[in-house]
Amino acid sequence: MYAIAAASVLLLLLFVWNADADLLYILIVAPIACLVSLGLIIANAVRRKYRRSLRMLLMLTLFLLVSGILLVSEASLRPRLRWFLFGRNYKAQVIA
Repeated sequence: MYAIAAASVLLLLLFVWNADADLLYILIVAPIACLVSLGLIIANAVRRKYRRSLRMLLMLTLFLLVSGILLVSEASLRPRLRWFLFGRNYKAQVIA
């Protein structure tokens, strides 16, 4: 659960600081998060903890949906995030 939340936050941070965040995220971050989650789901299923496995499977599905939506809307989301985080610095530089 924490790995999935961390991967989503990492995607937003990559949007802010890297222009090619989608490629890095698709090739490195998302597969690692999916493999870790699938490994934990299988381990829980072997231990017969079906509710936890189902919960983790739903979290993985949610992660994939949110990641897909964020990657599709990267073109409009990236400038807004950058302005929100660094807008004060830009304004101070223009005024000075």
